[in-house]
Amino acid sequence: MTGSFESELSAVEPKLIAVILGDHRFPDQIKRGGQFNDEDLKTINVLEDASRQLQEFDFVLLDNHRSLIGDLKAIKSDVWLVVNLCDEGLFNNPRQEKAIPLILEELNLPYTGAGAECMEQCYDKAGVFRLAQLLGVPFPKTYQSWEEICHYPIIIKPRCGDGGMGIFAQNVVYNSAELLRSLKFLREEAHYNDEVIFQEFLTGQDLTCGIIGSEVLPIIEEDYSCLPSNLPPIQGWEAKWLPDSPYWQVKSRLANIPASTRNIIASYSKLMFTALCCQDYARIDWRLDAKGFPRILEVNPNPGWCWDGHLAKIWNLTSRKYSQMLKAIILSAAARYQLQ
Repeated sequence: MTGSFESELSAVEPKLIAVILGDHRFPDQIKRGGQFNDEDLKTINVLEDASRQLQEFDFVLLDNHRSLIGDLKAIKSDVWLVVNLCDEGLFNNPRQEKAIPLILEELNLPYTGAGAECMEQCYDKAGVFRLAQLLGVPFPKTYQSWEEICHYPIIIKPRCGDGGMGIFAQNVVYNSAELLRSLKFLREEAHYNDEVIFQEFLTGQDLTCGIIGSEVLPIIEEDYSCLPSNLPPIQGWEAKWLPDSPYWQVKSRLANIPASTRNIIASYSKLMFTALCCQDYARIDWRLDAKGFPRILEVNPNPGWCWDGHLAKIWNLTSRKYSQMLKAIILSAAARYQLQ
């Protein structure tokens, strides 16, 4: 984005932006207790405060999924851009996250973030690893069934999903007996019955690379030093949704890694961003193996945009405000659509 483009925006009347959010009226299977909580409402309040700082735009929030299509049609002629922040999916169904861009394309409305095809591709971790293999991007050894496993430790992951869904401390196992107990826990106690994959558990630093527009942001790592020794260092469901868990105390910090490792991660992150047709922003998760070599774990198009999420934590390291992160996403989409 150029400075002249931003100057043009500030010189005219505020542009109307529709912001699509999850719907608190519906259950949400990923969140704690299966519903929106106080921290979710705080996130929306912070978003509203940040939007008021962007005076070149007028924002209208749309969170009623029953009336979403009608609401969009009613303001379509006035809307300059739609900001798709509905990472919960239509009706808070994570398998229907792709429905939002499909609706917006049907209405011929420009929007931020990934399209439906990108979302569908990235939702399937096995598919992402197949693409990584074709492109020569390093990833952990992955098994489709537990009978194939020849080395431990292993982490059990949902083949499809995000938001920590289906990933718990019990998912890291060190032998076949633990693996079978973990699978039983997932089915009987966590009530997770979808397909899983089995992946080599990497013991090195847990890293995250953020991309907004054409900018690769600083790489962060998770500091697991607060965890008791009996808990594996992972970012699962407990870390994202359970305030009473020791995982809630895990902090992120600027990654202490060699420049060569940083360059490898940045280069491969950009490659996967482009190959998967991510747009405007994404978060790519990595982990170092025992020899310190990075291996890709996940590509997250339209990652969590909340003020205390990983993307915002990375952005904060650049000494820019949360509102400026939202603006950067908006300007990336505006430039892509050549909006005036």
